[in-house]
Amino acid sequence: MTNEEIYERYAQNIMRFFSNKAAAANDIDDLMHTTFLRYFERCQRDEIREPLRFLYRIAHHVLLEYWRKRKRADLHDEVGELSLADLGAGITTLIARDQEKQRVLDALRTLRLDFQVAVELRYWERLSYKEIAEVLDTKPATIGVWLRRGRRQLEKLLDVPDREQSDDGEASVREEASVREEASVREEASAREEASVREEASVREASVHSGDTSRDDEDEDDPESGTIADLMETVRDIASGRDDDDDGL
Repeated sequence: MTNEEIYERYAQNIMRFFSNKAAAANDIDDLMHTTFLRYFERCQRDEIREPLRFLYRIAHHVLLEYWRKRKRADLHDEVGELSLADLGAGITTLIARDQEKQRVLDALRTLRLDFQVAVELRYWERLSYKEIAEVLDTKPATIGVWLRRGRRQLEKLLDVPDREQSDDGEASVREEASVREEASVREEASAREEASVREEASVREASVHSGDTSRDDEDEDDPESGTIADLMETVRDIASGRDDDDDGL
């Protein structure tokens, strides 16, 4: 395929990849431009057998570079261990008219970036664990852990109803205190979670090597059915740049 055909076929996929992960909507075009430029440069040297998967891989590297430069110079591989909220991304770059859909989009940005990317690739793009692992340069067992924890966090966030603010401002005071407390322990909690993720992924990888397939996460994780799959499908068109007027997304 020509460069123009590659762009025409995959531009929407790459736009969707970046759509809910940038600090500003205006940055998305630049991220896409950098991704395709690097892809075309690579095509001049090598044959690319899986164009879309390779584009996702490049896009992931471009995204990490974007946040390293935007946040601070000494932020390296741990970018993926932070959420967009931790990185100071601000409000979402995606706006839904429906309040429930907006809650889904906002909740995704509270996941650590590794989890968010894995969840979106699984439920929006229908990639297998192995394919996601290739894109993110890690092991399928790790992807299984990221997806399971990402789903669990989304379910917790989206099952909690919005609480009404009290007239005397007590709810606001409690929320402010909660935010301060969370900020004070966030770094320690992040380190503990990463250690836990690595330990769980190692255990699951060892189970696979030993022939224990009694708990196959991927077999139980259908990206087209279930609560999280349904919620993700409701916002997929918004992430693709299409209007959400139609309730039957």
